[in-house]
Amino acid sequence: MLKKLQHRFVAIAMFALSIMFLVQLVAVNVINLYQRDSETRAILQIIADNNGVLPGGIDNDSTLADFLNPFGKLEINIETPYSTRYFVVELRENVVTKISTDHIAAVTDKAAYEYASEVYRNGPGFGVIGSYRYYYKQGAEKAIMVFIDVTRDLQLSVALMSISATVMFITLCIILVPVWWLSKKALKPVEEAMDKQKQFITDAGHELKTPIAIISADAEVMELCQGENEWLTSIKKQTVRM
Repeated sequence: MLKKLQHRFVAIAMFALSIMFLVQLVAVNVINLYQRDSETRAILQIIADNNGVLPGGIDNDSTLADFLNPFGKLEINIETPYSTRYFVVELRENVVTKISTDHIAAVTDKAAYEYASEVYRNGPGFGVIGSYRYYYKQGAEKAIMVFIDVTRDLQLSVALMSISATVMFITLCIILVPVWWLSKKALKPVEEAMDKQKQFITDAGHELKTPIAIISADAEVMELCQGENEWLTSIKKQTVRM
């Protein structure tokens, strides 16, 4: 019984810890995804506002960076245009007038045109197509579509999710040892109480054997002397039961 109680104690403790770690894992990964997406959206809007060019630096106090990246101010330095893989498609009167694939090697002008055609059908705004995050901005004179390759961000997010899940599993395995040890400590008073109860029952049984035996013997003697009656029969039955 004590072993079952210990197993239940450990199971409940580990279940509670697992839920807590799982909530933290989900929260960290959701915040990471949201932050990366916010940064991508901000960069898309910056490129669209700069006629398809990502500048080598922006004002860190800009409302655009603050609004789209609430977890920290967006920082773009002179290396950002070289590390960001994007392409741009411009339209005038619903006709493609310019395609720029200078900042990406995996996309040809033909592929860029096909992506733009599909985005045009979806309408202005942010969206996702394949492994690209896009922003379709409709202006008074022209429209511009900016596409950023988010493959690297997705890979990093998956890696973070995998690493955090592995760390959670290893941590739970490590915590299992002290939880098991603490369960023994926590159940020690229960074990002592059960031992005392068993000892009390044993001692009480020994203490009662002698007077019960005497009562039983006296009842038999009285039965021999006075004959059988309901009182003596009841006494004998009770002594046998005890």
